[in-house]
Amino acid sequence: MKNAPLIPITLRIPSNWGVIFTVTLIGVLLVSWLILDQGQFYEFSALGRNDAKYFLKTILIYFFLFEFISILLFMWVARYYAKLLKIKHIPNTIKGILLYELTFLPCILGSIVLFAPITNGLRYLVVAYPDYDWNTYFPHYFLQSKMYISYLLPSLVLEYTYLNTNLFLSYTELEAKPSLPPLPTTEEDTLIYANTIEAWYNQRHTILPVLDVIYFEVQHKTYFAYTKGRTFHIRKKLAELEAELNPQHFFRINRSIILNLHFLKSFTYWENDKYKVRLKDDKAEFIMQRTRVKVLKKILAQKDETSPHEASSNSPK
Repeated sequence: MKNAPLIPITLRIPSNWGVIFTVTLIGVLLVSWLILDQGQFYEFSALGRNDAKYFLKTILIYFFLFEFISILLFMWVARYYAKLLKIKHIPNTIKGILLYELTFLPCILGSIVLFAPITNGLRYLVVAYPDYDWNTYFPHYFLQSKMYISYLLPSLVLEYTYLNTNLFLSYTELEAKPSLPPLPTTEEDTLIYANTIEAWYNQRHTILPVLDVIYFEVQHKTYFAYTKGRTFHIRKKLAELEAELNPQHFFRINRSIILNLHFLKSFTYWENDKYKVRLKDDKAEFIMQRTRVKVLKKILAQKDETSPHEASSNSPK
């Protein structure tokens, strides 16, 4: 679909920990079934004695706790993996989603090798305390091919659940919050420049279309995004935003403000080579240096070639 919005890849840490607990528990039960089937981990011999209490203790303490740590570690690694490969958005198509799944497959496979020795080592320290014995650690807790295979299916289930849940949330939030009618832009611009940003409102995470933002501001090293009626906290610095936003739509009028030009009403001479910038809602005014005005005029002139702009300059000749 032409000009369809791209789905942002946020890989956020879920605020609903109950979901993580449930998914992790399902994965642990799946792991325990596979390990029991292969005769590994002697703790499961309790099932043969119909010792359900001991089995539940083993599942919840010796397995769930450490696999939960693995899931948290994977969330952290997945974010850096996406950052390393510069995965910020994917096309809202079947092909785009399938490529997204395949791109993260090496990350999942590698995470098993990376985290299984850590979680199994910690598990052994707890289970065998204080009688540590190499013959117990190896081969029961040492990562081998059989154990890797046992972890493979649960890891795919757990970690793809995390990846696709984030993808689904980003998609629904994008659909639920359509942006303002965009200024003229090309399909190439959509691929190059960011069209969404992670933001927080009342400590709740959201995906904010950048064209909904009137302006970005920094105050005492805290960063904000202002929309109609709401103020969001963001984590990106203005220098990062300036590099990621479309310069035909956003302009840094001073050290503290990046303005969405769609909301620019006018800029007029004030004093001492400074200009006063007014917005369409008449609720905010900013000060801009003459040197920045020259750059802004060039941008507005380029925009006028494709569509008239409502901003006007009342500066002296």
